[in-house]
Amino acid sequence: MWVMKRVFWCFPQCVKSYEYYHPLILVDATFLTGKCKGVLMTATTVDPEGQLVPMAFGLAEGENNESWEWFFALVRHNVLGRDRKICVISDCHRGILKAVSQKMEGLPPLEHRWCMRHFAANMWRRQRKEEVISKLKELCYAREERYFNKLHHELEKMLNPKAKAWLDKQMENKSMWALAFDEGGSRYGIMTTNGAESLNNVFTAICALSILGIVMYSFEKMQ
Repeated sequence: MWVMKRVFWCFPQCVKSYEYYHPLILVDATFLTGKCKGVLMTATTVDPEGQLVPMAFGLAEGENNESWEWFFALVRHNVLGRDRKICVISDCHRGILKAVSQKMEGLPPLEHRWCMRHFAANMWRRQRKEEVISKLKELCYAREERYFNKLHHELEKMLNPKAKAWLDKQMENKSMWALAFDEGGSRYGIMTTNGAESLNNVFTAICALSILGIVMYSFEKMQ
């Protein structure tokens, strides 16, 4: 008996248009709710006018290291190409972290930046204060190192020991979440994966359809 484990698809018109967009993608996944269980994975970019453009889709058994590596390999070969270094903005899912770090022969390495909203959610689990989260987001958005240091000093005074210890550890990777340390401007000022999640919200209503129904809907939506 044959069992279809995963499905990947992208549309040539989207792939062709990608050369005119910023070299970045937003990645996310949402759960299927119908007879077929698993997740719908998406890679989305933003055009010069700030509009969302879905680039690729994948259906997999779940979010895990193997499925994200599979999805990224196909996106890199079929969408991103060999000519530009691409920045990936995502949450800090272990599978994505591992997939982004994979080296692929003939393809440039990927840059990776973290979604500020997910980053702030990690802080919220350690200190549930709105003023702390607001200050943390202000820190993420700071464009100058001097201003970043000032905000960091102010934020530290607001933190409990658990939250402070967590933030101190994140300072080792501040290029991943702080705009002031975004080397080369790789994230083009885009701080969250809200765009990818907005697209997922569009697809939530059809996540109970068959695989063919989901693929057809994605084509009609792109049209």
